[in-house]
Amino acid sequence: MVSNNSSLLGATGKKQLLQEFKIVADRETPPASSLRGLKYSFSQWLCLNGTSLMQRLGYNQKKILAMTNKLANKPIILNIGCLEQVNNNYVNADMVPFGGIRSFFNFILGKTKLNYDLLINIAFYDQYLLEFADGIILSHVLEHIHPLLAITALKNCFAYLKQERAIRISVPYLGRFEQPDFPINFPDCQIHNCMLAKNNVIYGYGHQFMYDAELLNLLMEEAGFSEVKEVAFGEGLLGETDPPERKPRSIYLTGIKKT
Repeated sequence: MVSNNSSLLGATGKKQLLQEFKIVADRETPPASSLRGLKYSFSQWLCLNGTSLMQRLGYNQKKILAMTNKLANKPIILNIGCLEQVNNNYVNADMVPFGGIRSFFNFILGKTKLNYDLLINIAFYDQYLLEFADGIILSHVLEHIHPLLAITALKNCFAYLKQERAIRISVPYLGRFEQPDFPINFPDCQIHNCMLAKNNVIYGYGHQFMYDAELLNLLMEEAGFSEVKEVAFGEGLLGETDPPERKPRSIYLTGIKKT
């Protein structure tokens, strides 16, 4: 016999659940067959390839030369996919602004100023970043990359690290939604149904793939990293770089580039 859990919600509960369903469905990457989906796909393509083009043209080489004083006499922590997490103690990197042709050309023409330092599409190898960094932060980036490009992206990060230096990777933690205190002790979560909350993370925000510690550990080792391990928030290599607001919704792994 199949239980009808929706009958236990009551009218108010059903209304709230339906509202949350619509919120999650709207956040999902739009279908490619729709006009909205075509615009999104084109903007995504332009963002990725526009970034790669700028890397090919030596954008990062010029920026690094211009940052000589900033980089002098201190470890270079490369914060890839920084978005709003710009920190003046790091070399911050992201892609060209996402927003279609107008947004891209505004950047090319100098009408849009970036608040980060470098342009990096981590699925594209940038020769000017070879052994550039003393540490790499990859916080909630890998889930935005097609899984067939994940190892390539990690190998590029491996190449950008100096010998005996570390990378710290964080990705969304789906297990949080299965904890007994969900959603009571999750004030930051606007979705109160476990299945909707998972779908919101899996399919929303431009996400393409989800990882657990076991899978991510394997991919990091395949890319060349040694001493790969799962660590807690704020602990382990580069632990001081963890944004507090992502503590309950992340898993963290570290790895070292050995000689």
